[in-house]
Amino acid sequence: MTDGIAVVSEGLNEGDKVIVQGAQRVRNGMVVNAQPAPSAEG
Repeated sequence: MTDGIAVVSEGLNEGDKVIVQGAQRVRNGMVVNAQPAPSAEG
């Protein structure tokens, strides 16, 4: 983690979905409303 930003450099495949906000509220078996997040520039 750098300056509060986590960088994932491996372990994901193209098309995988990642929770980027509210992960602390997600529980096993819970239905989530997936929405696209803006891409990070950098």
